Amino acid sequence: MSNNMDTAFQYSLDKESVVFDVGGSRGDFTKYIREKFPQTGVHVFEPLSGFWKDIVVRFRMDTLVWPYDCALSDEDTERLISVSDNSTGFYGASTTTEMVKVRDIKNFILAFKLEYISLLKLNCEGEEYPILSRLMEMGWLPEKVKEIVVQFHHIPKFAEKEKQIKEFLSQNYKTMHQCNHWSWFKHE
Repeated sequence: MSNNMDTAFQYSLDKESVVFDVGGSRGDFTKYIREKFPQTGVHVFEPLSGFWKDIVVRFRMDTLVWPYDCALSDEDTERLISVSDNSTGFYGASTTTEMVKVRDIKNFILAFKLEYISLLKLNCEGEEYPILSRLMEMGWLPEKVKEIVVQFHHIPKFAEKEKQIKEFLSQNYKTMHQCNHWSWFKHE
């Protein structure tokens, strides 16, 4: 996300908030949330081992950041991820790959006995569609996920799902901001 987060994104978070940073990369979004909302904890998910280790080191003294070395999706499995500067993900092509853990968001929510997600940030290279579909299937959207910040990636195999999800979000959430493939939705 760009440096203009303070002016573009005005989140409603406090010490009771549950934040998911899915596709944590090196932890910049998590850092932003922790600086702006010091009482708010962040669950940050990053499947690439190098980035995950960076996150662990970066937040080693922060007891309100919980890093997970996995991707979120709609199933528990292991998958090969293509690693490349601008197109790392399950749906890109690269000669460099890494086997990563994938957790079903539903099983994660059940295991941690979560009752809601205050802010769900998704920058997961196409996996936003299985995640959002699973949350819809669970009945968590829109009532139990209040704010969603998502970077939509155009993956041909998810073209129909992308259309359905965008329609659902526009009907059930207020669109707060859109720029450079990022969209912010809020349920009030």
